[in-house]
Amino acid sequence: VVNEKVHPDRRTRRLLRAKFHRLQTVKPSEKSDLHKLHGWAAYVNAYDPNLGAKYLAQIREQIAISNDAAKEI
Repeated sequence: VVNEKVHPDRRTRRLLRAKFHRLQTVKPSEKSDLHKLHGWAAYVNAYDPNLGAKYLAQIREQIAISNDAAKEI
């Protein structure tokens, strides 16, 4: 058996890991970027609940920060 469970290819997993790393180091310029990443986090959660939960927590934190910043303006 090659794969015990279904998951995206290595390239996609690395791309997603890079996107979420970038979220922590460089804040997204638009709120729509956060919503796209939220969708990716939900996708990751479907095949890897532990990693998906980590990504979803990061997204929720950034959305909260973004909402707070918008209220200050």
